[in-house]
Amino acid sequence: MIVVSDTSALVVLCALGQEQLLARLFGEVFIPPAVAREFARPRRLAGVTRVLTLPASVRVQAPTSPLTFSPDIPPLDAGEAEALALAVEVRAGLLLMDERAGRAEARRRGLHVTGVVGILIRAKHAGLVPGIAGLLRRAADECDFWLDDAFVAQVLASVGETSSDGTK
Repeated sequence: MIVVSDTSALVVLCALGQEQLLARLFGEVFIPPAVAREFARPRRLAGVTRVLTLPASVRVQAPTSPLTFSPDIPPLDAGEAEALALAVEVRAGLLLMDERAGRAEARRRGLHVTGVVGILIRAKHAGLVPGIAGLLRRAADECDFWLDDAFVAQVLASVGETSSDGTK
């Protein structure tokens, strides 16, 4: 299965020290040049400015042509637009993307989409992580990754976990 990623999943997994999940779950993951540029920017994580390193399993590949987008969808950033273009072009089996507008556009184009939470759920089911509650809390606290509390509770219940503060 060909997997293409936008920036957010890469940043969060690398910041959490869980970048190996990409290779273990998907093998190679492709990103377009705009995602590589976004990923390479220094960012503030857990109060410290860091530059992250792309995992060895990530390959940069440029789409041969950009997609045209309907004017009625919210504007996508360069990484999202290129990731969508690449995913469509290579007929990706999965697109890793968290941003709502990009996910909606990907689904309109017939792509299967998951994000950080979906990756962590897959990793738990595959026995690659013992639990995801702590990772989700760290993503929110250290990476400014916004997660709705009710959604987190639903996700944790679906994998048989309680939140990191002990509530179910």
